[in-house]
Amino acid sequence: MIKLYPNRAFTALLTLTVASFSVLSLSAQCPTGSISAVAGATYTNGQVVCVSGSFTSGTITLNSGSQLVIATGGSFTGNINAASNVQIYVQSKATFQPASVSNFVGTITNYGNTIVNFNLPSGTAMINNDTLTVKNGVNIGNATITNSACGYLTFAGGLNLSGNAAILSNNGTVSVPGQFTLEAGNQLTNRGKMYVTGKFILRGKITNDGRLVFSSGNSTIEGSDSIINKNVIAIGGSATINKAVRNDGLFWIGGSASFQSSNNFNQTNANAYLRVDGAMTYSNVIGGSGVAYIVGSKASQNGGQLLLATTTVAKDTNNYAAVGANAAKPCGIDESQLPLPIILQNFTAKASGNAAQLNWSTVSELNGKAMIVQHSTDGVNFEDVQTVASTTNSSLVQNYSYIDNNVANGVNYYRLKLVSSDAPISYSAVVAVKFNATAEQQAISVFPNPFSDHFTVKFADVKGSNVIAKLYNAQGAVILVQSFNSAASVTINTPATLAKGVYVLEISANGEKYYHRLMKL
Repeated sequence: MIKLYPNRAFTALLTLTVASFSVLSLSAQCPTGSISAVAGATYTNGQVVCVSGSFTSGTITLNSGSQLVIATGGSFTGNINAASNVQIYVQSKATFQPASVSNFVGTITNYGNTIVNFNLPSGTAMINNDTLTVKNGVNIGNATITNSACGYLTFAGGLNLSGNAAILSNNGTVSVPGQFTLEAGNQLTNRGKMYVTGKFILRGKITNDGRLVFSSGNSTIEGSDSIINKNVIAIGGSATINKAVRNDGLFWIGGSASFQSSNNFNQTNANAYLRVDGAMTYSNVIGGSGVAYIVGSKASQNGGQLLLATTTVAKDTNNYAAVGANAAKPCGIDESQLPLPIILQNFTAKASGNAAQLNWSTVSELNGKAMIVQHSTDGVNFEDVQTVASTTNSSLVQNYSYIDNNVANGVNYYRLKLVSSDAPISYSAVVAVKFNATAEQQAISVFPNPFSDHFTVKFADVKGSNVIAKLYNAQGAVILVQSFNSAASVTINTPATLAKGVYVLEISANGEKYYHRLMKL
């Protein structure tokens, strides 16, 4: 299975998706057409039950497709007998602290004060925009947990993501006063601040654009999933690392460090900084750009190599300023309203023989630093191929071009990463150009795009059978799979609960995979 990881554009669209839940939360009263909660009552598909006062005792039953709203000023401390596909909305200044919840599988969207004391099995989602506490003993399966920039999320008894597809995405503040376990297959994406004070076991994938602090040391960092650090990861004590690490920011180990096995530690940013406050041993390759500051001795084991430039001058790591990190903006700031320091007029790509000819123009480059050409063969995972210096503080039209002679057969995708000295990184639209495309690549089309509740995949000539369509969300999770025999076209209906945003469609046929980026309205 391929894994897709959201870029900034994906993340911004996810933010818009999360924001779409706020319609109910902005009202200080129950939604029109809702039913007042009554102890002992059962609510069915399509019904909205609302608590505007205090519901302190008794049980309500929420069947599949029903919704529970705790209105502003309301409080729910009773019991819930739930089902799958149940929605719970907690409005601003509302309280949701149920005595018990059974059989819940659905989504909790919190803008108030919520305490979760019930299990979160696979298929569960939590979206926190204010104060949410997960109590000790709660079992979290393959759930999706999103903490917004305004969210303060506490896992009171520790956090154990032990499934194989759980996702924790943080843009605000997360506190884990106990042990944190991230098993293989699970993902942590941090753009805010996250503090772990207990033991930690890190076997899953971590992408960090914020500040990730582990107060203790002597814990497990291993597994086939990687760590990508673009800002600050700090470990209070010693650490043994048997895991691939890409460090573009500050990787700080407060004690001794042991880098083991064949999983290399690589720095790809000139501003990257490895700091080890004790001795360091390594049996792999520690290399790349940036520098390393190592207080104690350095010792190679089993052919390990330290290729990083070392320094004896300690930087001010407490105030480390990352370059290129996509940290979340403080609560109340809408990233979509921030001014773009580099404003594109156009960006095009076309085939020129066996090369891709890229052309673009800018109308403003306020404090611009660079425009980085990025290339992808699937339209999802991009890599830098060329850096073009910006014309600093230009308000005139500037024209640029780049020829990529290292193209791949099939569809080549390009975008521009726009970097300035005092504003967030932004990205251009994605453009595409084809080289030696197969008849199938040229003929496969998807429409309508954007779509509302369905889309059609059209084939001119797909031979064989067992064509498989997979739809991925922005976190890389598969949310729809459909198999069919080759045909002129096939219409795929999407779930009614599918959120607005950007998705990636993967078509597998004859051992080949083709990708299409779609938007749900």
